[in-house]
Amino acid sequence: MSAFWTVLASDAACVFAKYFTVPAYLTQIWALRISEWVCIYGVFPVFQATMVITVNIHEAAFNGDYRQLNIALDNGQSPCEKDNTGTSTMHKAAANGHLECLQLLSQRGGELTQPDITGCTPLHAAARNGHLKTVKWLVEAGIDINLQSQKGKTARDVAKAAGYFEVAKFLKEAGREKFDWEKADKYGKLNFVTR
Repeated sequence: MSAFWTVLASDAACVFAKYFTVPAYLTQIWALRISEWVCIYGVFPVFQATMVITVNIHEAAFNGDYRQLNIALDNGQSPCEKDNTGTSTMHKAAANGHLECLQLLSQRGGELTQPDITGCTPLHAAARNGHLKTVKWLVEAGIDINLQSQKGKTARDVAKAAGYFEVAKFLKEAGREKFDWEKADKYGKLNFVTR
């Protein structure tokens, strides 16, 4: 039996002893019984219940912890929930390149175009940090690449300013697929021909 489970079981027995008057030797015996139970059956139910209550959806999205994020969503936390700075869980997952978490949030009702307090979308967040895979998925999911922040910046502008030229190039090419921006007629008007 590992030292971790022994300490965990001992803590559980001490918590029980705190609420009920029991002799010290019984606390030690309970610690052994609980640690045996944990080794045989997996996890002691008390610890599972505690874990579920303390899951923070923002922390799980930020860290890319898919399992914890799934637990938080199963417990009724919103995929669009914003923290006290106005940043949503979608932004946190996108900004850190946690594509699987972003996909889970989207499947569970998260809005891909949800702006933060500065008007930036999760696409802006992913582009600002150079997460090309995440940016590609967001574009394939249908997010408008021309959405602007309150300062009038698109995700391409943000990527370029941050020095992520590969991301900026991808966004430029993705924009060209929809419209032929470069071909202007002899009067300088753009020809918006869909491909």
